[in-house]
Amino acid sequence: MRDAMLELYRTLLSTGDVVAAVDAANHALHHADEALAFTSAARLATMTTIDSYLKTLGPDGFETIVPLLEVASKLPQYAGKDVSESTWRAKYEAAAQRHVEKIWSEWFPAYVQGRSAAYQLDWTALTQEFFGQS
Repeated sequence: MRDAMLELYRTLLSTGDVVAAVDAANHALHHADEALAFTSAARLATMTTIDSYLKTLGPDGFETIVPLLEVASKLPQYAGKDVSESTWRAKYEAAAQRHVEKIWSEWFPAYVQGRSAAYQLDWTALTQEFFGQS
């Protein structure tokens, strides 16, 4: 990997061409299962935030909470309170979104986001790219 990184920077400094630099670096790798790829900071942040969002929701997502809501709805201290699945699902997803927004803002502070739309968190683009939804 060391040789590949040296080649990446050498080619990038001499040509200024990112694609050529990544290609040259890949040729300098020593093992067949290794590969380098270039991605933008915004793309990397997008992948990281989606991963964080999914981990916040957990492996089973909201489904782990549904049985607890059924139990809570029968307890006297929750009488008259909204413990419906739809209400708690919305709260659960809102908490996951706040977590992602916090991470995004740490990666790209407000002054950076103000420079370019590419650094602003766009939930519509995220859901389209990773979930095929609009």
